Amino acid sequence: LDEASLAQSYRVADFSEMPQRPSVDRRPLWFSRMLLSALNKAGKKFHALTARLRAMQALITAEQYRRRHGAWPDRLENLPEDPFTGELLHYRHGDCVFLIDIAGWNEESRCWSIDTQQRTAPAVQVWSTGPDKADDGGLQSAELPDGHRPDDIRAILRLNPQQP
Repeated sequence: LDEASLAQSYRVADFSEMPQRPSVDRRPLWFSRMLLSALNKAGKKFHALTARLRAMQALITAEQYRRRHGAWPDRLENLPEDPFTGELLHYRHGDCVFLIDIAGWNEESRCWSIDTQQRTAPAVQVWSTGPDKADDGGLQSAELPDGHRPDDIRAILRLNPQQP
């Protein structure tokens, strides 16, 4: 369709009748397209949704393994690719870290404050490193006291302490 429109705009029957144009160096266009797509918010959101979907699929695979074998796998085979790094997603069965925001009322200042606390509980989780491509162990939260903001994307299933 593009070729037909282009040929029509030049009023020629096909490309063999097209006037010759000097060749254009496409490297700058390729470089800017690569740079802009990496910075594009829509692209990051698409990768984040893809990572979340793949993590959920891997968690379902772990659940299917548990139902067949009676225990969670120590290592999950055939993990999907992390869309941010191109490497495999990460898997953990055991104690997993959670960041929990706890609201508290301060009587002196008469306002609410939010405190982020770290908790550990048995769980199964699959995660992507997220847009910063740094493995934060599956954490995703607001800014930590050290100024770093974990942005891993994970699917997690918390287990009862009695469940193996």
